[in-house]
Amino acid sequence: MQVYSNLYRVKLEHWQLSKHPKVSLATSYYSDVAEEHEQVTGRKGSHAATRANIIQAVQRGIPLQVGIVEVFGGQRTAEAREDLLTLGVRTVNVDRVRSVGRGKVHVPSTKDLCGRCADGRATVMTDGTVTPCVLGRFLGTGNARTEGLGAVSFFSVGAPA
Repeated sequence: MQVYSNLYRVKLEHWQLSKHPKVSLATSYYSDVAEEHEQVTGRKGSHAATRANIIQAVQRGIPLQVGIVEVFGGQRTAEAREDLLTLGVRTVNVDRVRSVGRGKVHVPSTKDLCGRCADGRATVMTDGTVTPCVLGRFLGTGNARTEGLGAVSFFSVGAPA
């Protein structure tokens, strides 16, 4: 199971859960420069907190995947990638902003999804909403908190194949 987090604030008990052999972490990182990272997140201090928790995950031996999302021209994505590799992160992906997720620049569309939504994966949001993937948040399929995870169905998801 992959847990996606902004790694802004991680409690000790979350680190302990992340040590489970079937759990991996994923996060986003936007720049090696705090001001650029925080321009994207809109949260002062997010660069230092996220970077420190990336270091924690690496030191704890927790499998970690980091996505660098290019949101604006001139963003230091290459330098951010190098920074992450220097920290010991082994899986770093660079992508562009899409119409889905928090970086949406227009109305969300299934055209911006990869086509593997609900293919052995799901996302459970903090309010219990279940979606077929972290980027398909607009494709709610039920609520694990109110209906139970077993009652959630992915058969109506219209993501491209």
